[in-house]
Amino acid sequence: MPFGVSMLKMNKILEQNHIMTPDFIPYGRQCIEQEDIDSVVAVLTSDYLTQGPAVERFESLLRAAVKSEYAVAVNSATSALHIACLALDV
Repeated sequence: MPFGVSMLKMNKILEQNHIMTPDFIPYGRQCIEQEDIDSVVAVLTSDYLTQGPAVERFESLLRAAVKSEYAVAVNSATSALHIACLALDV
């Protein structure tokens, strides 16, 4: 959102340009609960910002959820696609 433009004004601009209508379905809505916020704060205030026990725990839970022997957390979808191509020898 451009600086100085309120959310209300942005919605009006979108409606005027037919980008958002009453029957518009938003791309996505987030559901961020206090537990999520507390988890992020715990990592931000820990000694491990980009690596460490939270990443290992996430990878372990992901492996279990998808019944995989391996899982690797990366910083972006681009990185994920890159290592997937490397793993597949593409």
